[in-house]
Amino acid sequence: MTSATPPDLSANDAFALLQGAAALIEQGLAVFAADGRLVSSNPAFLRLLGLSAEQGAPGTELPALLAVEAPHASPQSAGEREQGVASWLEAVAA
Repeated sequence: MTSATPPDLSANDAFALLQGAAALIEQGLAVFAADGRLVSSNPAFLRLLGLSAEQGAPGTELPALLAVEAPHASPQSAGEREQGVASWLEAVAA
């Protein structure tokens, strides 16, 4: 097995390469900024949460993503979802 030196890529090229690879995997993948806004996701992530491309656009805040009730999710009231999202965000921030 030979080892190849990776090409020098700009940050934009590396990000595009990562997005292309993520689009090919079957597992849902999302990257969030420290402020909780979506940076990037793959189609499987959107399907998992039952989101359209518009609902899961980069820049969308995590609570907005989680507030959409996925088709396969167990029924919850809006208050229960909001409380769950708030608890999750507190745990992540800690």
